[in-house]
Amino acid sequence: MGHRCDSCTCDTEYYQTNAFRRGDLVLFPVGEDKIYFKRIIALGGERVRVDGDDVYINGTKLDELYLADGLKRAAELGSPYNVRDFAEAVVPKGAVFVMGDNRSNSMDSRDAAVGFVPYASILGRVVTVQHTDE
Repeated sequence: MGHRCDSCTCDTEYYQTNAFRRGDLVLFPVGEDKIYFKRIIALGGERVRVDGDDVYINGTKLDELYLADGLKRAAELGSPYNVRDFAEAVVPKGAVFVMGDNRSNSMDSRDAAVGFVPYASILGRVVTVQHTDE
C-alpha cells in the first residue's frame, strides 16, 4: 500500500524572509506542466552523495529522522529502503538538491529531468500535506 498526496498548503512568502534549510519540503515546477514537492537534502556549495539508504553531506552521514518508519519497515522485510544511488556532486550556489521521502520511487534531483533546483524556481515551503492510502 502506498500513499498519494491529495493536496498541500504552501507558504509562498516564507523564503522572502527565511533561509532555505535542509529538511524543508518545497514546491517547484518541473517542465511545463508538473509541480513537485520534495525535501531539501543539500544546499548550494555542499557535496552530496547517496549510497543505498545513506545520504552523505560533505562526507558526513545525514541523520534523517523523518525516514525512520520507512527504514524500519524495509528492514523488517529484509530489503533496502532506497535502491537509487547518486554519485557525489557539488550543489551549485543558488540551488538545492531535493529528494522525495519515497526514495526508490521518487523523481527528484537524482534525475536529469529535475536536477538541482534553483532557489528562484522554488514556489514556496510546504506547510501541510494531505495523504490518502491507495
